[in-house]
Order: sequence, then C-alpha cells, then structure tokens
Amino acid sequence: MMNTADHQDVNWKAIRVVIFDVDGTLYNQHLLRMKMVKELCWFYVFHPTKVYELKILRDFRNARELNAQAVVVDLESQQYRWASARSGVSPERVREVVEEWLLKRPLPYLFDCRYPAIDEFLNLLRKRGIIIAFFSDYPIKDKLAALQLSSDVSVVTTDPRIGRLKPDPKGALYIAQTVGVMPKECVVIGDRDDRDGEVARRAGMWYKLIGNHGKNRRTYPQLINEFNVRMGIYKNTL
Repeated sequence: MMNTADHQDVNWKAIRVVIFDVDGTLYNQHLLRMKMVKELCWFYVFHPTKVYELKILRDFRNARELNAQAVVVDLESQQYRWASARSGVSPERVREVVEEWLLKRPLPYLFDCRYPAIDEFLNLLRKRGIIIAFFSDYPIKDKLAALQLSSDVSVVTTDPRIGRLKPDPKGALYIAQTVGVMPKECVVIGDRDDRDGEVARRAGMWYKLIGNHGKNRRTYPQLINEFNVRMGIYKNTL
C-alpha cells in the first residue's frame, strides 16, 4: 500500500479518480462560520424564545462526532435520535433546526467562501480524463449548486447504500467500485486528517490535506502546480 500519510508523493499519473470532501475542503469553513454567527445573532435577538435551537445544533454536531464509529441500520434517522436524546426535543424538531441552520441558511454565503482556484483545479482534472467525486457526511447537491461546481459522482454517508459516517471508508470504496477503479487509483482530498485522511488510509487510497492553515496543508493553486509538475507539464514554480 502507498504511504498515504506522505502528502508529497501522490503518483498523479496513476490517479483516475479524485474524491473530494465538501465542508472545509471546497470552501473556507472558518469564514462561513463567521458569517453564520452574525446571522444567528441577528435572528435570536429578535427571536429570543428560540435560542434553545443553538443547543440543538451543538448537540447534533457533538452526537455525530461521538458516534462516528457507530454501525446502525438507518443512519439518516439515527443521527437525529442521537441529538434528540441529548437535547430533550423530538428527533423531528432536531431535523427541522438542522435543515434550517446547517443545510439551508449557509447556502447564499458558500460561493463567497469558495477556495480560490478550485474551479481551475477541477477543469484541469477533467481535461486529463480524471473522474471527480464528492464524498461528505452532509447532503451535497445544494451545496455544489451554490458553489457553482459539478461532479461525476456524489455520495453522502447517510445514503442507505453507505450508512457509515467518516472515517469509515465504505463511501470512498463505493465510489471506486461504482466507477470501476482500484483504490490505489484514487486520491482523497479533505480538510481533516482524522476523518478524510483516515478514510484514505483505511481504503488504501492517496490523500491530500487542503486548507489555508496547518501542517502539510495545500491550497488549490499549489495543487494545480504540483499536479502539472508531476504530470510533466511544466517545472515547479512554487
């Protein structure tokens, strides 16, 4: 198996599929959170009786983190039951709050938070005949539309065919199987080593850490440069 911990040694000439995480990988999640904090504050100033929704959101996120290794029959429904048990409201109410604040309200801000040159990198991959896939713990379709990006394959961990949160590699392996490639012909690009990186390691895939801060992280201009250098298109310029 290749050394997926070494972010420098991807054999791009052997790569046939690039599997992208979404949140924090296609856009700057810190910037989005700052924008959403402002909207949350304005909303709850005028709706103080609903401030308990903040606890529901926190409980939902924490419950998913704590149960990332869980094996359940219906992950889509179970995630709301986990949060319900912590927050003391019904699973239906948890779903309403999550869909409103985590899935719908951030959409208008996503494009402004999109990482520079992500579209250029995707176009470069397509020109080389490389399949573009997205793999996320959260719904993807509306986010890609807001980001003005498109994919060849998209998989969500809550899909009944998957039913496993990251870092379980089932979704990544499902993508490889669906498009008919070997795991060693795939590279996972994500923002969390403990989730996306671990997916890659368990699946036997390559891995790249994206973002503006932190050890071994890349920006998309750097990935473009690295790709072109490894493919022999031009010499290193960064």
